[in-house]
Amino acid sequence: MRSLWFSVLICAAMFIACGDDDSDFVTRPSDDSSSSVTPKSSDSETSVFSSSSVTLATPCKTETEDNCEYGELVDDRDGQTYKTVKIGDQWWMAENLNYETDVNYCYNDDTTNCTKYGRFYAWWTALTACPNGWHLPDTTEWKKLFTVVGDSSTVGLKLKSASGWNSSGNGTDDFGFSALSAGYRYSN
Repeated sequence: MRSLWFSVLICAAMFIACGDDDSDFVTRPSDDSSSSVTPKSSDSETSVFSSSSVTLATPCKTETEDNCEYGELVDDRDGQTYKTVKIGDQWWMAENLNYETDVNYCYNDDTTNCTKYGRFYAWWTALTACPNGWHLPDTTEWKKLFTVVGDSSTVGLKLKSASGWNSSGNGTDDFGFSALSAGYRYSN
């Protein structure tokens, strides 16, 4: 859900990035889990401030500094490692999922694109593609992310990668989410 991530939620084939099942964790236990997450410590903690009704996350990344709280997810199904980032009190994958299933596609049917952009999944495959302990975010989780990031007119800009958006214009990636524009796939 990273490329065209707002609208991709309703498409038949889509990229996905998973949210963790328990955003309060510090380290995901390795027993009975096919994936593990170990957040890397940062030089400074993610700070938040309260407005009258919303707790907004403070941007943690600028052109010169990166103080975001990152971790990594190791998918034990295939050994791939994914960058994760904590935004507010939620953990998100900061990369598209690249787990090969029976029904998945690479952009332009070129497998080298899967390395950078992840894979497209049919909806029924996407429902079970996330590693153990992670899931497709629901509408409430997306809304919470958008709310803590701030103004609805700039949330896309703040979560987009600072490079790679070609004609759409790059984002500021203020929170280390690094959403990439990776194309689309029609169901036919």
